[in-house]
Amino acid sequence: LDSVGAFERELAETFSVSVDMDAIEAKNNLNLFSGLARILAVFLIVFSVFSVTSFLTNLMSSHFERIKQNLGTFKAFGLSTKSLISSYSMISLKFVGMALVASFATAFAIGGTGILGYLLVLVGVDVETTVSTFDFFTPMGGVTILSILVIPYLFVLRTLKRLLKATPGDLIYHRD
Repeated sequence: LDSVGAFERELAETFSVSVDMDAIEAKNNLNLFSGLARILAVFLIVFSVFSVTSFLTNLMSSHFERIKQNLGTFKAFGLSTKSLISSYSMISLKFVGMALVASFATAFAIGGTGILGYLLVLVGVDVETTVSTFDFFTPMGGVTILSILVIPYLFVLRTLKRLLKATPGDLIYHRD
């Protein structure tokens, strides 16, 4: 598509032949729109991953602030920092994983079964039957899933390591 304009000018100059450019312009416009739609989709995915991970990390951070006394008590009874970090990080990872499975199961139920196509028709969008309206198994989908799992997990590790540097008394009596 990039060299069609030059080819059309060359034909006009050399052979005095004109080419109907309507179909080519339509494909060029479709190509431009597809590129813009991909860029918009990437930005939406990045924004949604950022929003989800921010929500999860803030939720876990406030949870750890509430249970600071319990963590101090566990340390006072002799639990190692390493065991506390591994236990709480695995619990957090399980919660995030369960939420992720539930959300993607819902998304697959709506998109993968064809319900999304019917919903689009109901709101007046003309959907061609040969076009897939839902494609879950893409590289960007894998990156999204990994990001939603890994970023909160790393945040939990960092928060717990920071919290558990304090002595049990500091944690129990809220001394900073």
